[in-house]
Amino acid sequence: MVIAGAGHNSSYRRDVLMQYSADLEYRLASERVLHMELSAKGFQIYLAPEARTYHLNLAKLKSYLEHSFLGGRVFGSFRSQTWHLTHKIVYILGAPLIPVVRLKRIFTQLNTPQKRVKSLFWSSLPLIVAGLVCHACGEVIGYAFGAGNSQLLYTSFELNRRQHLLSDELAATWE
Repeated sequence: MVIAGAGHNSSYRRDVLMQYSADLEYRLASERVLHMELSAKGFQIYLAPEARTYHLNLAKLKSYLEHSFLGGRVFGSFRSQTWHLTHKIVYILGAPLIPVVRLKRIFTQLNTPQKRVKSLFWSSLPLIVAGLVCHACGEVIGYAFGAGNSQLLYTSFELNRRQHLLSDELAATWE
């Protein structure tokens, strides 16, 4: 069983989402947290390997790092909303481990040398680490101070991804 699916491009059963009708928009702001909540309630998260979606990755370094930070802040604030101060402090102090744990998970998913080569893992490693560190820093701010206006800024990245592509990539995308 999968505890959390992708943090974007997910689909849900309508009857399950209707349980959150009063605050559905709020819940969808951090789908990873929603997945954890659904899993804790006994719902199963499935990955459909045959499913296809069009997705644009952010290509500009500044955009990628800012998006990572904002995503971390949104995630951290949603995840910690019911935590006591002590719990938050423990996670804040443990934050340097977040990139290490997440990098290990990525490496485990790319469980063969062929997958690591095909995904350009080794050549992308410095950028992956930079993104994970920015995300962890965002999580810390989210744990300590909440979301602030990070959800609005993060949503702007999500809805306007074409603005964060390099000019030669824009010509290759669809309308």
